[in-house]
Amino acid sequence: MNRASGWWEVGWIARFLKKGRYAHHTSTGAPIYLLVVLEYLATELVNGKQVLELAGNAACDNKKNRINPRDMLLAVKNDDELGISLQGVTIAS
Repeated sequence: MNRASGWWEVGWIARFLKKGRYAHHTSTGAPIYLLVVLEYLATELVNGKQVLELAGNAACDNKKNRINPRDMLLAVKNDDELGISLQGVTIAS
């Protein structure tokens, strides 16, 4: 993890925000902020459970090299505590 981010890239998040047309204008810091929030949620959510590890396992089970939103969703759904905690959360694909 030599980059500013270990799992996602700031450029990828910036393109995602631009293509998604979530707002007319976004600040230059918005992708960085979103990246930090995503990484926090992925690694430290709910009593130290590592969602990223669970999603990585789901990706490996599907013989994929990358973790996608569906893998995150499967990780959340397959874990009892996370499923309850994130019951109303939508993970977009």
